[in-house]
Amino acid sequence: MEWTVPDIPWDDPERHWLGLEKEIRAKGEFQQYKRVRITPVDYLGVKAADWEFIRCAAARRST
Repeated sequence: MEWTVPDIPWDDPERHWLGLEKEIRAKGEFQQYKRVRITPVDYLGVKAADWEFIRCAAARRST
């Protein structure tokens, strides 16, 4: 699970996540990325959005 809280609020959090998703896909940053949903929500009276997705984490070698 990852949790992100921006330093400044976005006017349209859902649109922001959609834009970031497009950028991540174009760069190929998340292996086997699959969106579950991006949903606008209200959090403590502030516009927000939940971005739920699945991806494979990069393998890490322990030494």
